[in-house]
Amino acid sequence: MMMNKPNTFLIGVQKAATTSIYNWLSQHPEVCAPIAMKDISFFTRPMFYKEKGIDYLLKHYENCQEDQKIKLQGSVHYIFFEDALKRIKLFNPDAKFVLILRQPMERAISSFLYARKFNYEKLNFEDALEAEKDRMLTDDLKIKSECTYINHGFYASQINRFLKHFSKDQLKVILYDDLKTEPEKTIKGIFKFLSINSNFTPVFNKHNKTGSVKSKFLQSFLLGENKIKKTIVNKILPYVLSEEKKAKIRWKIIHLNTSNKKEDIVINQDVVEKYNALFKDDILELEKLLNRDLSNWIKAPKIN
Repeated sequence: MMMNKPNTFLIGVQKAATTSIYNWLSQHPEVCAPIAMKDISFFTRPMFYKEKGIDYLLKHYENCQEDQKIKLQGSVHYIFFEDALKRIKLFNPDAKFVLILRQPMERAISSFLYARKFNYEKLNFEDALEAEKDRMLTDDLKIKSECTYINHGFYASQINRFLKHFSKDQLKVILYDDLKTEPEKTIKGIFKFLSINSNFTPVFNKHNKTGSVKSKFLQSFLLGENKIKKTIVNKILPYVLSEEKKAKIRWKIIHLNTSNKKEDIVINQDVVEKYNALFKDDILELEKLLNRDLSNWIKAPKIN
């Protein structure tokens, strides 16, 4: 069973098409990527790593085939939490990592809208950014993960922290911009990095779109902490459905409950300009790390 432990991790960042990447990688015949292990913060959250333990993680990979060289697991927050990187180092020091980066302010806005969609965020955009300093001091991992938007965008700092634990050749960094303009070339670059057949072409469907919620009641029931949901999920479903089937149903319902219409939330351009300026030095450092021209990232995105 230990031969089937995850050896590749999709480590972020949030709202940079990681769900799509996970799906496209999962289509490759040499990749085993259980849907139940997409965005499960196993190495971040104590309820998984400490309470459920490594056996809980490994059981999801028991059915991986011998010719599936890549065993994939992902969480968009692994790059953000150093404890997660330390735990992965103990678990598999030779692992490979894929990181997708998006213009930091653009990502922050998308992340905020996503948090509003999932009912994690109650404040308006400016107030949420003002609250971030205090939120970063909390021990609540959900708040730090889902309701902090600016701190997640200092990518050079996070990559440098990653390089304290792993070598540079273990990390493949791609840009969200490239993924939008050249998805096939980008995904084949990942295949090559993973030493699997780069001639394979997946079906490029988009997943986990940020749109408005059709039914807030359904969304609240699916994602909230309520007694009825806990009873169904913990005491009934395990006898009826596998983790994989539960995950597929959950993602399907969330997808069907999301419209293409964006939520009507006002975001002030002056606020965007103000906070975008904070990223300049980090972007310049990132340019050196990646050997890429990121000058277009320094300019703040325009709010339509």
